[in-house]
Amino acid sequence: MTTIEIIGQIIGLFGVAVLFLAYQMKARKMLLLLQMLGVALFATQYFMINALSGAVLNTVCLIRTIFFYFAEDKIKNEKSKIFSSIFFAVLICIFGAFSWEGWYSILMLLCLAINSFCTGVCSPQNFRKSLLLTCVLALIYNVIVFSIAGMLNESISIVSAIIGIIRFKKEKSTN
Repeated sequence: MTTIEIIGQIIGLFGVAVLFLAYQMKARKMLLLLQMLGVALFATQYFMINALSGAVLNTVCLIRTIFFYFAEDKIKNEKSKIFSSIFFAVLICIFGAFSWEGWYSILMLLCLAINSFCTGVCSPQNFRKSLLLTCVLALIYNVIVFSIAGMLNESISIVSAIIGIIRFKKEKSTN
């Protein structure tokens, strides 16, 4: 591993910590804010380890998350939320084609397209549930591109999502 790749892996570890915290947030705004930071760190990490699909698609996801963070209060009707979510999912597919590394790029493409849709239209609880599928896809991609931080992140994200699902389900049932 080169020095730049080692630094990339370290940056990815910071992304792991931020995303773990994001999935524990009850408020959607705070979840999105932390997700912005985590995704930016991962886009940087993928770039530094030469995982082009991961870098490009995470950059699109960063733009998507910024959009939903600032536009959320302005987009009131469901049709607009669905349209925005579909728009970003299609954008990920387009950029996925341009950043194609091989068959395994489809894993990150599917993961982030599904994630883009869920970011716009899902409640925090349903978003956590979607992570159970998308994290498995990203985990396989990360094994292939040898992103240590990515593998750790997806493993922790699966556990974190499960904790969040259980925690907020219990809170809801006691209210």
